[in-house]
Amino acid sequence: MIEFTHPSAVVQNLKALVPLGLPLVVGTTGWAESEKEIGDLCAATGGTLVRSSNFSTGVNVFYKIIEEAVKLMNSYSEYDTAIWEAHHSQKADSPSGTALEIARRVMANNPNKTKMVVDAFHQKPDASELHVSSTRCGSIPGTHTVFFDSPADTIEITHRARGRQGFAIGAVRALISLDNALKCGKIQKGKIYSLDEIA
Repeated sequence: MIEFTHPSAVVQNLKALVPLGLPLVVGTTGWAESEKEIGDLCAATGGTLVRSSNFSTGVNVFYKIIEEAVKLMNSYSEYDTAIWEAHHSQKADSPSGTALEIARRVMANNPNKTKMVVDAFHQKPDASELHVSSTRCGSIPGTHTVFFDSPADTIEITHRARGRQGFAIGAVRALISLDNALKCGKIQKGKIYSLDEIA
């Protein structure tokens, strides 16, 4: 099963779907505060799900590229890092779940970035702060950029979605991977997994 709905519906959907015991892919974001409750339900009923803020194959490769880039840039103290994302004006959340996941991965690989800031700065930023900024306008396709900036130059790494096809293909691939991981015993039933854990 694949659950891609809306934050207002996802928790009730998961409460209905998890007890069925079928492999479940969840692409809806905005239910982090209920994750423990859903995890307990998985454990009690043997339901198994994989959740991600973005199932696009390209985005998941992008995550790995960013992690490696951050590790490389750690050796060069003159570079600072920031994240910017842009989406169409119909997108309800800001920043995107994908931008927050990028930020978590940057912070996990850069010990100097210890605080994520998603609001506007009203003072000079501290070097430990990672700024995640957002734009909502018109029909902009999902765009995520990580900046490494120094007095001498800027490196930008960008992923831009052209449509929803990549998300659909990625979700189906994730469902196949989840099913295979369960069948071969790589993972156990009754848990919530990340995409990295089942790949």
